[in-house]
Amino acid sequence: MAPCTKTACFLFDKNTITFPLVTVAGIVDGINPCSIGMLVFLLGYLLVFLQKKEKILPTALIYIGSVYLTYLVLGLFLYQLTLTIHLSAFKLPFQKFIGVLFLIFSGLTLKDLFIPNFGPHLRIPLSTHKPLKAIARRATYPATALFAVLVTIFEAPCSLPLYAGTAQILSTSHLPRLAVLGYFLYYNALFILPLAAVTAVFIKGVDFLTIEDLTHRAQNKMKLVLGIMLLGFSLYFLIA
Repeated sequence: MAPCTKTACFLFDKNTITFPLVTVAGIVDGINPCSIGMLVFLLGYLLVFLQKKEKILPTALIYIGSVYLTYLVLGLFLYQLTLTIHLSAFKLPFQKFIGVLFLIFSGLTLKDLFIPNFGPHLRIPLSTHKPLKAIARRATYPATALFAVLVTIFEAPCSLPLYAGTAQILSTSHLPRLAVLGYFLYYNALFILPLAAVTAVFIKGVDFLTIEDLTHRAQNKMKLVLGIMLLGFSLYFLIA
């Protein structure tokens, strides 16, 4: 196995740093507005249009569980992909490419904060909104699971950059596979925490329009934190 980079070896030797890094990345990734917005739509539809409050908890659990498993599989795939590249001759060029790519992602995220009506966006493609919502409106448990899987896949522009950065760092750390799996399980538990919080608010009986308004107003703060985090990952890969 090839020797780890100076920065990766430091993280491995000082695993107390790796844990906070994964913790912060998982929390920041979880507050991305894409997945939260879709869950608010789904539960709001059950509550307002179908008036089936009793289905909110099981529907939310299926949605959150499906998101968790789908995102976990994506993370393990990204880890294996970056690990394979790390062990090849393309390790350093790939790392610099990732750094530049994350710099672009950070710029796009912050651009959406300050000039939202200009240029490309990191969000679920608008063309997918109608078919996704059509699936959600079926209001069945299998449809909810499918809805969650598709949302997780299509929200990749929102959430995957930060996740890919975490996978890249773990792939260069030389941690045992079992430890890496533990980190991914932990990361994904943090990722779904905001979804669980939204579910709790719905169950508590807070008015749907209030929840939607709060979610919308929080988007700018989410984008600011995400943009800064992506910038940090970019500097890590460019300097390491």
